[in-house]
Amino acid sequence: MKRVAQHFIGVDLHKTVLQYCVVDGRGEIVHEQRVAIAPDAAGLEVFDEFAPWRRNCRVAVEAVGMNRWFVNGLIERGFPVVVADPIKLNLKVLGKKTDKRDAREIARRLWLGDIDRDAKTWYPDDEVYGDRKLARTRQDLMVQRQHLSNQIKAMLRAYNVSPPAKTLYSKSGIKGLLAMRLVNDQLTRSLHELTNAMAAMAACVDALKEGIEARVAADPRMHAAKAQLPSMGAVSVLTLLSELGDAGRFRDAKAVASSGGMVPRVYQSADTSHHGRLTKRGNRGLRFILGQWAVRLMGTSATVAVWARQKRKRLHVNKVRMALARKLLIGVWVMLTRGEVFNLKLCLGN
Repeated sequence: MKRVAQHFIGVDLHKTVLQYCVVDGRGEIVHEQRVAIAPDAAGLEVFDEFAPWRRNCRVAVEAVGMNRWFVNGLIERGFPVVVADPIKLNLKVLGKKTDKRDAREIARRLWLGDIDRDAKTWYPDDEVYGDRKLARTRQDLMVQRQHLSNQIKAMLRAYNVSPPAKTLYSKSGIKGLLAMRLVNDQLTRSLHELTNAMAAMAACVDALKEGIEARVAADPRMHAAKAQLPSMGAVSVLTLLSELGDAGRFRDAKAVASSGGMVPRVYQSADTSHHGRLTKRGNRGLRFILGQWAVRLMGTSATVAVWARQKRKRLHVNKVRMALARKLLIGVWVMLTRGEVFNLKLCLGN
């Protein structure tokens, strides 16, 4: 028999402290407290605070980047946990925002069922989270590598010196930069230190790429997706599948498109209905990789090129790209949930 919750706990979590509130089955506050979080293993003692309600409670906490230790700890101890989207909770709308008010409001809305209905978000397990971090770390390091490259180009441009290679973080570019001497020792030292930092960053990017390729090759699901999806390498496949997560959690194609922020904004009042730009309120990493995939297909696939040419007659190229990205996402969702082979023509409606 399914256990019915008699207490509902709302948690407002921070780095060094948490505020929690417990309400009963009538929505009345029965306990609330502010608890300091000790560093490292000593911080696990905070779970003792919830022990009196473990047999008949539900716990709700906001989805924030530093809460994984807390959510995992609750799950390991048998607590039913609901992770809520902070944007959909919109606690700031109350006007006066404090930790106590936030914890009370989270507990109250969990009791009412509002969080389950409107604000509940999917919580990835550690394996999926690790795959996400692997892809995101590589992307972050590529951005930093490019930032260092831009700094070096600006330094050379200031003295009208041509760079030794088009791509500065290539082997020939790094070798040429380290051989350069500028007008004084200070500038030369700065150039060489920036070059060494960029070279180290490039080595990290290459190592992460090798790790991603090994991860995709070892996972049957990712390996099969890489074989089916056109113009998709290991990095793109890992990013796409990890950012999408459990495809079975989406009820329909509109829901999966919404998860990537690829649905239009809607304003409706009485007889007025307006559909505007994309919401961009979903997973940013998912939207990014789909956009990159769409660009590649528009340049390499004859089938996509014909489809895009018709759309370009009335739409800007960026709108065509995002329309294609949405169709690709839905096609991948169908592939994962129904076990069908990915079909590009069906994605395009041909």
